Amino acid sequence: MCTPYIAPLLASLVFFAPLSLIQAKEYLPGIEWEEPEVVTPGKTDDQPPSDAIVLFDGTNLDAWKNGGNWQIEDGTAVATKGYIKTKQKFGDCQLHIEWSAPTDSGNRTGQQRGNSGVFFGPYELQVLDSYQHKTYNDGQAGAIYKQTPPWVNAMRPPGEWNVYEVVWTAPRFDANGSLKSPAYITVLHNGVLLQNHFELQGDTPYDRPPEYKPHGKLPIQLQDHGNPVRFRNIWVREISPPVGKRAHPPSLKDGDKVVPIEEKKVAKRKWLSWPKQDRKQSSKLQKVVYPNVGVVERVPRWERWKIAFEVESEEELAECMEQHKITLAVLGRDKRVHTATQLTTSNPKAVSRTVKEFNTFGRTIPDDPKVAELIKNLATQAGIADRGKYILLFFPYEVEEKLWLLENQANQEGDVNKIRQTRFLLSKNNGNYEFEVIEVSHF
Repeated sequence: MCTPYIAPLLASLVFFAPLSLIQAKEYLPGIEWEEPEVVTPGKTDDQPPSDAIVLFDGTNLDAWKNGGNWQIEDGTAVATKGYIKTKQKFGDCQLHIEWSAPTDSGNRTGQQRGNSGVFFGPYELQVLDSYQHKTYNDGQAGAIYKQTPPWVNAMRPPGEWNVYEVVWTAPRFDANGSLKSPAYITVLHNGVLLQNHFELQGDTPYDRPPEYKPHGKLPIQLQDHGNPVRFRNIWVREISPPVGKRAHPPSLKDGDKVVPIEEKKVAKRKWLSWPKQDRKQSSKLQKVVYPNVGVVERVPRWERWKIAFEVESEEELAECMEQHKITLAVLGRDKRVHTATQLTTSNPKAVSRTVKEFNTFGRTIPDDPKVAELIKNLATQAGIADRGKYILLFFPYEVEEKLWLLENQANQEGDVNKIRQTRFLLSKNNGNYEFEVIEVSHF
């Protein structure tokens, strides 16, 4: 007889349970952010918001240098004579601009049809009549000229209006003029994404490769290419990212208790070290001829330093295997060194040598259990598992000649008859390796 009352009773218990019993822990990032500025949007998305700088509203080109040489017809600015550029200079910004290709291009083709451009300083976003007309892909509408085509062709027919919504991130330069960070651009054409945070290689000339030259803020320019391209409704917003400062470490809040989260261990810098090893004090340099280099004196191969690489995590080891050639070795109970050369996760090659033939040093298996497990799995694939002590060696064969050149330089700086230890910092830039000699010691 009491059964009908059980369900409502249970429901009431759940409903009135204390919030603290069902509330999850709250993550506190620990950053105090400045309150975002309030910006009133336009009545429609194409209208300038309250913080926009209007560059052309259909009445005049007073915001532009050389604006008097362009015609204004029916509320549009027509490319007539020469470039025009804004009197104000801009860095990071959001630009809205509408343009229309001429309808009287006749039999013109390619770059002769409705050609103009939107320039952020020397960096061009192409304007062109690409509606059912071919040209080179990195020169059509929406291209970053001579650097990348647009993702798609979103053109409207000549005479109709096209809309560019652009987010521009200006390049940064160090005090010595070197590039600190490149320019980036995002472009929507008629609401369709064409460029997504594309990294520019430099400026966008017609007759040479792109390059960066140091500069500050620059004007926005519109190109006159001899075609009467029309423009209207041009406005720009100067933009900057949110500003915040760290008030406390990242934490978890559980009720009234706030517990800091342990930060993940940051991997150490990757040092290439040539470890000390015994060798005859009478060692002499060997002359070797390299193509395009000439005669280089270096330590004979059989007694030159081997390179040891220390990994900090499973992910770092996997990355190294993908980028470099690795030798995994096991010092077997049979007194032979069993090695997996040019090791990758899919194609290990195992060989065996005597200790004298192997004649090298390396790191023993790391303490990290995940890394140790991964190395054991690789050793199993190579057929050298369970034979003794694991050694992990790092051999970037593609940079050996550079290392020998550095080795020769180090020999010139010290007594070649002494054991030498050289420490290098290795970095990879645009696919090439760069070395910096950190320390040279002689024993």
